[in-house]
Amino acid sequence: MMPFSDLPKASIIIATYNRPKELTVAIASILDQTVHPHEIIVVDDGALTDPPLQADAKRKGIRYIYIRKSPENRGLTRSRNAGIDAATGDILFFLDDDVKLFTDFLENSLACYHNNPHIDGMGGGEIVNKKPSISQKLWFAYGVVFCMTGFKKGYFLPSAFSTNLGNPNLKTRFGPVEFLGGASFSFRRHVFETARFSEEFAGYGLGEDKEFSYRVSCTHTLYANPAAKLYHFESPVMRYQKYDRAKATVLSKHHFLTHCNVKQRFNGFWFCHAMTGYLLKRVILMLISFDRGEVDRVRGTLAGIFTILKKRRIP
Repeated sequence: MMPFSDLPKASIIIATYNRPKELTVAIASILDQTVHPHEIIVVDDGALTDPPLQADAKRKGIRYIYIRKSPENRGLTRSRNAGIDAATGDILFFLDDDVKLFTDFLENSLACYHNNPHIDGMGGGEIVNKKPSISQKLWFAYGVVFCMTGFKKGYFLPSAFSTNLGNPNLKTRFGPVEFLGGASFSFRRHVFETARFSEEFAGYGLGEDKEFSYRVSCTHTLYANPAAKLYHFESPVMRYQKYDRAKATVLSKHHFLTHCNVKQRFNGFWFCHAMTGYLLKRVILMLISFDRGEVDRVRGTLAGIFTILKKRRIP
């Protein structure tokens, strides 16, 4: 085992919004790491009365930076960019505020960076709390038919949809990927000399992590590292209403099609095919569940599609 002093220094950036209990759990798991970070940076879009565990971090020799943003400057990408500007570590980690890290998460991640100098970004260690149900397996097969998902984690499809690293139907393997995302990912400091999170994603946008990491992957090497494990509890205190979330999902897919087609692989036909499948899935779930939330999701999906049609921007 290499001396901990040889490992790169870690800056952990957490963007948070009205989740004080979840944030406390996340920071407690950071303080329990076998290798301590250089600093914890909490960027607050809400109004924390007392940033959690500041004194505990200080006792462990960990720098703790708390940034409260103004209401007019809210948004996840702006929070992450503010964290980047404040960070002084060698590796910058971005965590959701509703995660809990395994105690060796940092040690494993930093050792991997130390031993693999060609890797500039990593993610993909999220633990799924339960095995996929039969319905999840059926919906996965449905998604493959409609080009909404595939069999290679961390890669985009011709439809501009993608196979997420957190997909419970597939095993995550150590290896190169096109994008990172989910509850945790990290990059070497030099990546941010030429890249920042796009602030075109208003509020708490969906897909901003994929968009950023996909841009980075065009010039840097990104890897999935399933050995750096964490739990993602997906707080019930959601940032999006179901209508808004469904609409944002549609618009973010369209953003990839029209703005992120760097490698000229995304295709308008497959996008329309996948979007048809996505809308049909939402309608089926609405009809079999009799849930008002599913009605809102269908409304949001249609609103997103109509917004795209008004723009007339499907290549």
